[in-house]
Amino acid sequence: MSAGKKVRHAVAFWGKGAVERIGLDGATGGKIICNLQSGCTNPDEILKLLPDFEVKTHGKLHGKLYKVPGLAVVGSSNASLNGLAIEGETKGWREINMATDDRQALLDLNRRFNELWGEARDVDEDVVEEYRPVWKRKQASAPPPPGGSLLEAIRKRPDFFANQRIYFTVSTANVPKPTRDKIDEMVAEGDLGEQPKTDRYWHFVDWDPFPKNAWLLDVSVIRKPRYNGIARTFDKPCKTKIDGSLAQLAFRRPAIEIGDETFRVDKEDAKVLAEKAKALLAETEDGEGGILPLAGVMETLGLA
Repeated sequence: MSAGKKVRHAVAFWGKGAVERIGLDGATGGKIICNLQSGCTNPDEILKLLPDFEVKTHGKLHGKLYKVPGLAVVGSSNASLNGLAIEGETKGWREINMATDDRQALLDLNRRFNELWGEARDVDEDVVEEYRPVWKRKQASAPPPPGGSLLEAIRKRPDFFANQRIYFTVSTANVPKPTRDKIDEMVAEGDLGEQPKTDRYWHFVDWDPFPKNAWLLDVSVIRKPRYNGIARTFDKPCKTKIDGSLAQLAFRRPAIEIGDETFRVDKEDAKVLAEKAKALLAETEDGEGGILPLAGVMETLGLA
């Protein structure tokens, strides 16, 4: 749409590769309004625009207008792979856009573009770099796009997952059956609260106290390395003493839930985690097992 023409684009968010993807590398100049203030626009894409276009930034711009002489497209699609602040593959989002060559509509859109242009701030390299820290903070806090497995999501957004309460539990022995039976008796009698009576759980004995409100990815190196599943801890720890040892419960979960997003360990992920179990064990204190934060073992897992 943009190739060989002067453009007047007012598009809030620009992601990696946007300039090439919408044909601006073949355009003949024009005016572009973006929104750097939001942290949802990749500064490097805006730097590509500066030699050939007049660029401004408007902190309240959320609209998406792509306009060339005789034609305009208005809709929901940002100049990014997934229409949001996050770099990555687009999966799941459904956009709606409308193209028009109606003369009156084009005049009205041109008028609105001029209003926004008058309100916006001029952009040069110094302004772009001024907002780069905002972009970096946004990338670190926003979730990855929906879809895909847990490890796939971590590979795309290690900075996001490094800030989550996700840990590996690495064990080298099963809890003895007599100890498990004692814990189960306490659960049945209500000594550990109501949740264990209705929720599936794992026993952990002689471990350091688990972090509260955390997700646990459990692997073991006993007869052979294996990935066992996902568990959850909550604000009120479920724990007791058994023969002088700290016993804790963690509650089984099918997936990790962060905000509105769900991340599952698929078969390929499970295979990778089993293969990495010994490497994770080596990361624990004295190599005897324990709990490890995800952020500290991303390189070991090949995810950083």
